[in-house]
Amino acid sequence: MSEVISRSGPLFPFALFAVLWLFVTYSLTEKSGWFKLAKQYPNRREKPVLKLRFQSGWVGTVSGASIYRFEACPSGLRVGELKLFGVFTRDFFVPWSEIVVERKRKRLWNVVELRFKSCEGSLTLYEPVANRLARSVPGNWPEAVAFPPDTPLWAAWLVFRNWCLGIGILAAFFIVLPGLIGGKLGQFPPDALAVFGSMFGVIAVRDYFIRTR
Repeated sequence: MSEVISRSGPLFPFALFAVLWLFVTYSLTEKSGWFKLAKQYPNRREKPVLKLRFQSGWVGTVSGASIYRFEACPSGLRVGELKLFGVFTRDFFVPWSEIVVERKRKRLWNVVELRFKSCEGSLTLYEPVANRLARSVPGNWPEAVAFPPDTPLWAAWLVFRNWCLGIGILAAFFIVLPGLIGGKLGQFPPDALAVFGSMFGVIAVRDYFIRTR
């Protein structure tokens, strides 16, 4: 018996992590309302006109970073999730006629909330992503307005503004927070500035291509 335990000992942390991972992903999926949406709007076999992978957004109140897949089809929107994060999820397909669109501000970003008529739930997208979906299905998107691509100059200004805003918030965190705690202003470490600047730069370049495509 002791020999069996000793052999399985090194595997215990991995088994525990797997169990915890399944528990957390199931709990978040349940909280988001994904199961209800998949039941109300089962997936359909329809060829998409636009497929966007590794997208961020909110399903209900649960957020996900670069884990969603959105597919615009002639008759509706297909929503999927990376299986690593959505072990228990199934793709769901919402007809355009079932979607109500509301544009709003969420924290620092312009977002588009898609609410569903026949099921309590919502999907919130960043505005550039929603606009790309809207442009791919002219006449079917549930808003009677046109969504031309951002001009390169305007898109560059927006992503540069967001980049500066992100760096500014981090700098304030490193400089002002020590002053609030210890009574003396801190400094923004150069290494941290380089790391976070590069990280936000990559995000900004990605956002630029999303806005201009």
